[in-house]
Amino acid sequence: MAGAKGIEITNRDEAQTISWSFAAKRLGQLIEDRQYLNPEDLSAYPEYKRRHMVTIVSAFLAQTSEDASELFKKDYDYSNRQAFTEIIIEEGEAAEKIYSAIDRFAAASNLTLEQQELYTEIRHYREGVHAPWEESLLNDIKGISTEKTTADMAEPDTKEKERLPVSPESPETITVGMELEIVDRKYRVDAVDDIHHEVSLQDIAFNQSTGFPIFRREPFSFVNRYLDRQPTRPEAHRTDEKSPAQESANHEDFNEPAPDEAIHTASLEQHQYRITEDNLGTGGPKEKFKANVAAIKVLKQCEAERRRATPEEQSVLAGYVGWGGLPDAFDAAKDSWRTEYQQLKDLLSEAEYKAARASTLTAFYTPPVVIKAMYQALERMGFCQGNLLDPACGTGHFFGLLPESMAGTQLYGVELDPLTAGIAKQLYPGSSIVNSGFEDFKPPDGFFDVAVGNVPYGQFKVNDAQYYRENFLIHDYFFARHWIR
Repeated sequence: MAGAKGIEITNRDEAQTISWSFAAKRLGQLIEDRQYLNPEDLSAYPEYKRRHMVTIVSAFLAQTSEDASELFKKDYDYSNRQAFTEIIIEEGEAAEKIYSAIDRFAAASNLTLEQQELYTEIRHYREGVHAPWEESLLNDIKGISTEKTTADMAEPDTKEKERLPVSPESPETITVGMELEIVDRKYRVDAVDDIHHEVSLQDIAFNQSTGFPIFRREPFSFVNRYLDRQPTRPEAHRTDEKSPAQESANHEDFNEPAPDEAIHTASLEQHQYRITEDNLGTGGPKEKFKANVAAIKVLKQCEAERRRATPEEQSVLAGYVGWGGLPDAFDAAKDSWRTEYQQLKDLLSEAEYKAARASTLTAFYTPPVVIKAMYQALERMGFCQGNLLDPACGTGHFFGLLPESMAGTQLYGVELDPLTAGIAKQLYPGSSIVNSGFEDFKPPDGFFDVAVGNVPYGQFKVNDAQYYRENFLIHDYFFARHWIR
């Protein structure tokens, strides 16, 4: 609250006041260091919090039971996820009915630890309790106000700037692979963004329980505060415990460096590649082969140096079209492909070579014109944002062509071939991509709002005991699992 004496910041029973002159100088420092929200950011923040609550409520309901819809059947159709999103964002009477139903469920149930954490965040949001980073901001202000009297604050001396956290702590103390605990929840540092002074954190517990990674982004200052609160300053390390989905991966994940290899990520923004050419992936078989090899060399270089691809390297990676339609490159008896065959044998490991050769039966390129038409159909169905799954994502073309109208969509992909999955991760680091067979991928029921992609077709089946009796061919299996999930 603002008054004649300055700005008063309150949090329930606590209040702190700083003078206008001190506030002006402090904000000036923040603006100069590009750490202060611009007007557009400030105006968008309330809606951001509401949309974040849609994700939290969805995650909570996904873990209740298969009969979660029974909680709401008297009020509205829970199966209509678009309507659900709009109700939560509007924060009207209908939203209160949803929250009341959740309260009743929580009171009558023995919640798991995951459900308890989600429910606590829902309750805090409704009660107006500050999030952890907001609590940290209040503590900063409290520290500032106790260092000097209000009179001293009005005219801080030249040394004051040196004592205040006007710029983020050096990121050298934050390394990729480091683990830390935030509000009783464990995270691993996935990437460090020097440009925007942010850290990408992977939720370890969620990944271990579902086999699927989710991430959050926080400023350096926020992460360093929690690092300082750890019993001992954590070191980057690699966990030996893997989820079922991770066990199926043959390719090393550059997001999880070993202890002696953990390095500070280069100053590269997590740049989501955008496909702008409709003729991407065109050309004859030999041209496609050369593009594939060039992309694989870039991928291997990035992984060897344990870093993100640059925008220029992403352009090379985007030329990868997979091995569908190129079986001759794996045939030692083909004289016209002898050079290419040897090139692959020299370039790929034995496991990578076998996986690539096997993909000639199932990996096929999807032209941008087809992908755009599919998104247009989704728009006509009313989809604008949510959790989107591509269960056979390849290098992620469906991610690279996501329309601007769906910009708020969270992207998730599954890809069997390790090389292809590695390229997809480099092209779309802001997405969650798992190197796994779709049959081994076990997300929470109800987590995804829509599934889109070009699934593999063929006269063979998938080894999944849950669907064994159905006798599905591979393409029918993908459709069936989409529908059920």
